[in-house]
Amino acid sequence: MRTAVTFPLPLSILFWLLAGCATGPAPERKIPAQASSSAVARADDRYLYLRFNPGDEQKTIQSSDETVAILLDIDGDVSTGYRRPEKPFSAIGADLEIQFSPLSAAGGPPKQGVALFGLDGAGKRTELAKPPSGFMFAPAYASQWYEARMSRQYPAAVNLPVKGMGSRGAGRGAFVIYDQRGRIVGYSEAFDVEFPSIEPTVR
Repeated sequence: MRTAVTFPLPLSILFWLLAGCATGPAPERKIPAQASSSAVARADDRYLYLRFNPGDEQKTIQSSDETVAILLDIDGDVSTGYRRPEKPFSAIGADLEIQFSPLSAAGGPPKQGVALFGLDGAGKRTELAKPPSGFMFAPAYASQWYEARMSRQYPAAVNLPVKGMGSRGAGRGAFVIYDQRGRIVGYSEAFDVEFPSIEPTVR
């Protein structure tokens, strides 16, 4: 006489649990399929210049219901900073993030103003001191395009990598838009920037 084999859980649940134990690459986080905005960068011996288009000229970026951010790989090295898992950012090891209407740590509506963050390899943000006179953006009203300027002395002042932006070399970055839950809802294609030799510090 054969003994019937019974499962303590329905088969559908059992297979779901077993599948969850399987090893393999983590699924890619869902972001929009295509870039929805654009950004460009250039540099001289004193400053990094950024020009970007958030895609909504009805909102001021420093007082918005979404967070506009620039991810900067200031040393052009994906092994430093945060390498996001999504394909459009796979060649960027972001060391610095500039947030307009910064994300609220508690969730909900963003804060007003601008905040700068250093990023580690896990994506943890550490808020950085703002440059006293080395960071500017314009216009301060709602616009289709915005421009920003940052002193190339800034990385050394806040203990970020000095290769690239802080001395000489290549860098790259991208522009992103976060919703109030920190999810990317818009982004630009990645951009490259070449940093010429930095202006010597006057002592």
